[in-house]
Amino acid sequence: FSQANTDFAEIADFQSCTKMSFRSSASGGNKWRGDIIFVEYDCEQNSHTTERWSGENVRQHAKALDLYSEHIEKAKIWKYPLKREFLALFGAWHEFTLVESTNWYWTFEKYMDGLYVQRARHIDYVKNLHVGDKRSVYDIRGEGRESNAITFGESIGNVISWIDANNELGNKYNLAQSNCHYFASRVYEAITRTAGKRL
Repeated sequence: FSQANTDFAEIADFQSCTKMSFRSSASGGNKWRGDIIFVEYDCEQNSHTTERWSGENVRQHAKALDLYSEHIEKAKIWKYPLKREFLALFGAWHEFTLVESTNWYWTFEKYMDGLYVQRARHIDYVKNLHVGDKRSVYDIRGEGRESNAITFGESIGNVISWIDANNELGNKYNLAQSNCHYFASRVYEAITRTAGKRL
């Protein structure tokens, strides 16, 4: 879980996975819409699909995909610098929570236009890609928090329900007070039942 080393150069036509970009606004291009953008990678076809889940329907989508049967086993926060020059000036990192469940790997992350939930059968797709595009030319590294033995019986569906119940979709992106760092921490703490939180 901590050391995923897929050699993308050996995956046929890996770049095809980056062509259908539905880019979010790490650079500030889009406005908050209060949706979940769900991204699923087909690792065999090196492709991905995206769809928006509106706030009032997120639990129905979770039920339709049987996400309440995907039990959470591991979780870790990852981070990477957005721009080297920004890092030097502001310490600008993007952070996200990566989760391993019964059959899938997932990321939960916040951008300026909404919350992104990605899933794939192979960890490298969700760890190293965001909506099909490579995340960064710089190293993606652990933030420091990691749990490799989660046994609470919670599911990915419970995470989606928590997002809904906790009004995360109504909590607009704010660079200083409600950014990717805060969201990654809240998701991780709820999953691992730390800092007084739980799903």
